[in-house]
Amino acid sequence: MDLKCRQLKCKFNNCYSCESESIKVTKNYQCSTFDEAKKIDEKQKQDVSKTMFEAAPELHPYRHNLDVNIKCNAHCLYNNKTDCVANGICINECEKDATCITFSPK
Repeated sequence: MDLKCRQLKCKFNNCYSCESESIKVTKNYQCSTFDEAKKIDEKQKQDVSKTMFEAAPELHPYRHNLDVNIKCNAHCLYNNKTDCVANGICINECEKDATCITFSPK
């Protein structure tokens, strides 16, 4: 399962890859695992908007992990009795939190 995260202020984010051992998604498809980092590494502060047509941001290699436990309470196509069955998920940065953009309504 590929776990991508665009919430660069999260302590589990490593160059757009989520390194949490478990992820919880709420009914409003918010990532409740999001925990703001006390200190943000310089490589996390990539301003992609300035270079998006010139150079790709530094990304962590694909993280394939079958052991990550993703619990979902959203009314989502990938929700199977509160277990996420998507091949991968992407969490997007929002102002104060993080949102699962893999969410697809049933």
